[in-house]
Amino acid sequence: MSRRITRTDVLSLLLGLLVWAGVVVLWGQQRHAELQEGFDTEARILHRVLSQRAEQHDAILDSLTISVELGLSEGQLGTFVQALTGRYPQISGVQLCTLDCQWLFQKNTTEHSYLLSRTTSTDGRVQLWIDPNQLLRPGEGMSRATFTLQTPERKLLLEVPSKDPVSDLTELQVEKVLGSASQPFVLTVHQAVLFRDFSVGQMVGTGLLILLLAYVAGRGLQTVLTARRLAFEAEQALQSEKERAQVVLSAVDDALITFDRNHTIVYANPAAQTLLNGAGPLIGSVLLEQIKFEEGPSLATLLEHFWQHPAFMELPDGLILQGRHIEGSLSPLPDQSGAVLVLRDLGPFRQRMLHALEESERKLKEHEALLSHVMRINTTGEVASGMAHELNQPLTAILSHSQGALRVLQEGEMDLARTALERTVTQAKRAGEIIQRLRAQLTRQPLVAVRVNLQQLMARLVQLLEADLQSRHIQLNIDLSQAPPVEADPIQLEQVLHNLIRNSMEALQDTPASDRKITLQARTEGSQLLLSVRDHGPGLSDSALEHLFLPFHSTKKDGMGIGLSLSRTLMQSMNGELSGGNHPDGGALFTLTLPVFQEELHVH
Repeated sequence: MSRRITRTDVLSLLLGLLVWAGVVVLWGQQRHAELQEGFDTEARILHRVLSQRAEQHDAILDSLTISVELGLSEGQLGTFVQALTGRYPQISGVQLCTLDCQWLFQKNTTEHSYLLSRTTSTDGRVQLWIDPNQLLRPGEGMSRATFTLQTPERKLLLEVPSKDPVSDLTELQVEKVLGSASQPFVLTVHQAVLFRDFSVGQMVGTGLLILLLAYVAGRGLQTVLTARRLAFEAEQALQSEKERAQVVLSAVDDALITFDRNHTIVYANPAAQTLLNGAGPLIGSVLLEQIKFEEGPSLATLLEHFWQHPAFMELPDGLILQGRHIEGSLSPLPDQSGAVLVLRDLGPFRQRMLHALEESERKLKEHEALLSHVMRINTTGEVASGMAHELNQPLTAILSHSQGALRVLQEGEMDLARTALERTVTQAKRAGEIIQRLRAQLTRQPLVAVRVNLQQLMARLVQLLEADLQSRHIQLNIDLSQAPPVEADPIQLEQVLHNLIRNSMEALQDTPASDRKITLQARTEGSQLLLSVRDHGPGLSDSALEHLFLPFHSTKKDGMGIGLSLSRTLMQSMNGELSGGNHPDGGALFTLTLPVFQEELHVH
């Protein structure tokens, strides 16, 4: 009979495949590291040999140069050259150049031959021709790799191909420069990594062995799991016996008495012994003789009703046992062989509850008094801060216009003085309106919104800011040609815009003069007008964005930190909103949302 393949078998084989794959990867990495190490060793040896050849060339050239400077005759020099170059087959020629060049020694030169030259002290020149194909002796070079020798300008001097086919997997490569200042040639070595470099048969055999071991381990695990399942089922069979003890332990904090159908006490905890004033041993005695309620139905009546329908039952209220108010319950045992009686003395419980209630009432009154005090302090601080912040702007304008009026009066310019005084009166009225509005907020007077023309409002505001804009070299671009009238408080709206433009002016103080621009634009979305104020400054930092509208948090050195918070509060009091962030193209961007003035609603 064939055996059914289980899930454990499949998991075991999958685990074996994973282990096999891991072994193959580690084995492959180790073999690749061995190939890399052998390749690097051969490449270093080849580089050292070629570097030594280059140093020999320099030494030969130095010897020839010294021989020429010693004034040897042409015959002596030729004999010396023959003796010197006989051991070095890579030297294909030696030339001595004064006005023209003559050969002292010459063999066949190839297109890949390269030239080394030295200038003598007699203004002559010794030239040494090297044939790259003769640089290596038999047995020198790489066992398998392809290598090339090139000039720094990548002119090919020597190329030795490999007998290996094209790489099946990857390729080992190294590139080094010869250690000679006169011959800094680039040595590049390539070696293909082939399947035959790895013991594939051994890997397959190991994999099959791992799969077999994994299958055997899986069968062993299956046996263990089966044994555990049988043990669990046996434990479940014993659980019904443990439930009886569990019922007893669940009521250990109260007086707990277990009794059988004959009302004989089987178990009583110490709390039950204490509740019954230590009336002798309880276990083995009759329950009805130990517990006699002084008020309420008798325990016998309660038990008679309980045994008719054995189920959890709360004892009725008003029971008194030995002068103590008692509450409790009756619960049948799982096998219906008896029941559990739980009794609780309500005297200490009532005292604890009364004390906790009195303590809670006391803390509640303390918290209410503290909260009232904090609210009064907070309201006073907000009013004082708001009044100082908002009055600062008209008072500054009044001071500026008054100083201007005094100056032009001294110069006899009566018309200019009259204009400055009229502006002073306007700002004084504006300060009075601010105080009146703050008083209205404190007395909870409702806001009266009116029709506000944004073009006219901005014209007044530009007149107020014009001198400061010019002194700071800031360009204010306003595009409100398509903006409809809005429903707002003109003084509050002017305060908000004045605060936002002032913040933008301060943000531009470190910006180049050509980039100091503030742009106001308006667009409508349904019944809402969106008015944006953008500067081209450095924008808002992450910390500033996190606490943007938080009161008393400012990034300015002398700032109070209530400008944006107050502006947002003013906008919300006009059924509007103020939001802020950074523009994608740079700089800060604040957007005011206001309801468009509905003429027909106000006419109605």
